[in-house]
Amino acid sequence: MPIDDTSVALPADLAELRRGQIKSHGVMVLDVVIGQGTCVKCGAPSGLTLGANTACGFRSVEELVETGAKLAARMSRQGKVAPCSACGGSMNVASAQYHAFHSGLGKDLVVHWTPGEGWLAKGSSALLAWDSADGMSPVAALSADEEARFVHDAAYREARACFEMEDAARGAELVDRLYHADPNDPLLMSS
Repeated sequence: MPIDDTSVALPADLAELRRGQIKSHGVMVLDVVIGQGTCVKCGAPSGLTLGANTACGFRSVEELVETGAKLAARMSRQGKVAPCSACGGSMNVASAQYHAFHSGLGKDLVVHWTPGEGWLAKGSSALLAWDSADGMSPVAALSADEEARFVHDAAYREARACFEMEDAARGAELVDRLYHADPNDPLLMSS
């Protein structure tokens, strides 16, 4: 069941961009971090900050959630949100999302993070799913097979990211590991 909450919805332009990335790259689509701010002066919502994460070889969904929350908290502390377009005021990160594609579900797993109140307060995070047809929806606990598929997908994304970042030695090591884990893997045959 989709979540009807604009605070977690992906803006239409970013939803279209992500849909196109998934269509073009499938399991190899890079993970993205998206931050949204709120102006401290006028309260207007801000534009988004978008970045890719290349260290995405997660060993579990729990590790995805922990990493997504850490990256979001770091984004919030560093204040990497553009100034308010309405008044030029400074922005606070109101929320952040970490998107990682799950080929078995055909959706992004999304860590949605919001900051806590006060300087030392910890933020909170929730695991959601996103696709361009249904938007955001809650995620039930993944089965062992679904978790294994996600970990496998993450290994492919990390290998691609290594090649993108011109770390061919690490990328080749990861591909070799994937090959030795399953030399008949159809993804290896199509890569």
